[in-house]
Amino acid sequence: MQIRVKEGDVNSGLELYLRSNQPVMAAKLLMENPSLLEDEALVERVSVALVKNEVFDKAGELFEELQQPQRAVECYRRAKAFAKAIHIARGSFPEEVVSLEEEWAQWLYDEGNFDAAINHFLGTFLTLSNLLLT
Repeated sequence: MQIRVKEGDVNSGLELYLRSNQPVMAAKLLMENPSLLEDEALVERVSVALVKNEVFDKAGELFEELQQPQRAVECYRRAKAFAKAIHIARGSFPEEVVSLEEEWAQWLYDEGNFDAAINHFLGTFLTLSNLLLT
């Protein structure tokens, strides 16, 4: 696979990565070659493979690269990469920030990270308070 890529046959390398169930390598190759991002069918195959293999953080990166913020936020949410999801949501979907913060806080609490959970629950409260006051 890497030999094909080094020889300049990026499409064949990408196909081999997908066939051998290595969607992370396929996504990396895709993002390193912007011209491939124009092939919607190929991009969809890579993104489906990432989601199917539960590599949500890499799928989020791919969707960010493709300027698909809703799909990126959803993938980051599923990856529990809440900081990235909130960063995108602040710019594209500010109405989702509170629910993301709350979900992050709950996840931290469930993981036993109580101090961090408290901070995010307080952040959710402060965000809601600011929204109500404006």
